Amino acid sequence: MTMTKSNNQNIDNISIDTLLGELEVWRNFISKAWTLKTAYPETSPLSLKKTNSAGQCVVSSFILLNRVAEIKYNNARLVLGQVQYVNHSIAISYHGWIEIGDMDNPLIVDITSDQALDCDYKIIVSKKTETSKFGLVYKSSNQLTIQRAKTQEVWKRYIILLKKLLNDENSKNLLGLGVGLDLLEIDDNDVTQYIDVCLKESKNEESTKFFNFLKTLSDKYSFSDTRTYPRPDHPDKFKRRSPTFTMAAVITSFRTTLENEQKAVSNLLENYHNDIDLLNAPTADLEKHLYSAGMAKKKAVAIQNAVRFIHQKYKFNWDKFNKMTTLEARSKLLDIPGIGEKGADCILSVGLGRPATTVDTNVFRVASRFFNSQYIDELNYNNKKQMKFVKNKLNGIIGNDSFLSQISHTLLLLHGKHVCKSKCSSKNKKLPKYCCICSEQDRSL
Repeated sequence: MTMTKSNNQNIDNISIDTLLGELEVWRNFISKAWTLKTAYPETSPLSLKKTNSAGQCVVSSFILLNRVAEIKYNNARLVLGQVQYVNHSIAISYHGWIEIGDMDNPLIVDITSDQALDCDYKIIVSKKTETSKFGLVYKSSNQLTIQRAKTQEVWKRYIILLKKLLNDENSKNLLGLGVGLDLLEIDDNDVTQYIDVCLKESKNEESTKFFNFLKTLSDKYSFSDTRTYPRPDHPDKFKRRSPTFTMAAVITSFRTTLENEQKAVSNLLENYHNDIDLLNAPTADLEKHLYSAGMAKKKAVAIQNAVRFIHQKYKFNWDKFNKMTTLEARSKLLDIPGIGEKGADCILSVGLGRPATTVDTNVFRVASRFFNSQYIDELNYNNKKQMKFVKNKLNGIIGNDSFLSQISHTLLLLHGKHVCKSKCSSKNKKLPKYCCICSEQDRSL
């Protein structure tokens, strides 16, 4: 039996039938990524033999916490404890599940309840005092927060599971607008762990070298401190905005420094709180707020045109882009006035959490030198052949991985900004192993 039936259609303002339907879809999706690498190491062999959900309770619950609306917006918590049968014998000695609402009698959400040998329910959603009708009794002992989990072995398993899910072609249909990546969870240590997983799964010498390069860069630069654009999943509530603001920030960033872009974007966020505010902003006001980024009037008009287009064409419903393939979404983004190739890739990656290789001048320069481009002596960012070479190389390694595309862009950008500058000389070389110019100079010394 897949899921429970309930006469109570609503509990604590939650539609049980709606939640059950979503959880069934989620379990089917997540179950494709369950492996022994994502299972709790001490899971019972009998449970492993019975079901592929064995040992997957905590990592799967973390996936659900921030992605299923009925759970996310109801102050859910992940708890650990023991599950017993109604006769008080042990069903699951160590288990994790989600609880919502009242501490004494919360709503139990468990998508791996079939780990219990004598339970055939894959999903249980029930008030705690009523789970006995499914043959199980939940005994919670403590809550497991994300911060605490990061110090335990479970987080490595979670990173592996998350990577597998993000690489699934169906992830855009389930992980949702702006939460496919869910940067609310991610810190610099997670970035390093994620690169480690990529490194272990590397299939050729070039990708292995690239991941080693990224790992070295992750020790030098902070991914977390460089999430400058506003986006739906930004850890800073001030910058947690719709992709409309991501789009406005992308336009603001054209032909300016990172520092000046940040000043201007902060002005926009302070003065406009939602899409409608931005839509109704007078040109003169926008221009004033964008002054620090340069070309203020031109950028103000460009932002107005782009915002009007999204309002008229999509009514600010960015979720429509998630129903498209990545190529289709990119094509539609290119229809927005003022948005070119780089801008479309940036909105896809940062605003929509989709895999897209964003190549700015810094990324272009660093990647060209890393991959030893045939055009290395005369790099030209505006040369389509050179850009195609860089994008093909990066796409061949990054593939369909939305998180890896953001990691790669951020770390390569920072390295190009601070070290691998336009004038690459032996005096400035820091990582000669990963730069064909520095490597050549290093050998000649």
